[in-house]
Amino acid sequence: MAGKSGGVKGKGISRNVGNSNAQIISELGRSKANNNKSIAKQKQINSGIGIGNKESKPKKDELSLPSPPQSEKFVQFNQWLQANCPHLLKMQEQITEEQLNALLHNYESEDIFDTLRSMENYKPITKNNRSVYRTLRNWLNRDNKKKGGAK
Repeated sequence: MAGKSGGVKGKGISRNVGNSNAQIISELGRSKANNNKSIAKQKQINSGIGIGNKESKPKKDELSLPSPPQSEKFVQFNQWLQANCPHLLKMQEQITEEQLNALLHNYESEDIFDTLRSMENYKPITKNNRSVYRTLRNWLNRDNKKKGGAK
């Protein structure tokens, strides 16, 4: 038998069927909104740790490839720089092994080390210069210390 409110008496069905459907739809909408918030929050967490973020994939030039072994001469040069010219190590670009070989080919090693010591004693060098190699080469050319050149 149907009661006043359209429900079935004694069957445990809500008294107002129209309101019941609205409540269910409302609850579904809330759970869907909560689910969307959960998904958005998870995406935010994932992007913070690099999951699912296309921009976080390493580029070809960013991949770490094994570096070629350094020559003993280059290792000794870097140790000398650390011991004798720590101020120059603050410059943005340090001398590479290829650059060191080019310097040794074009200049006397004594002139290179003397000029590096002079650069170390010039305190504003890190403010006005970025590259140890370029600065060293400029100072050597300025002092005309090229191999075979007038000294």
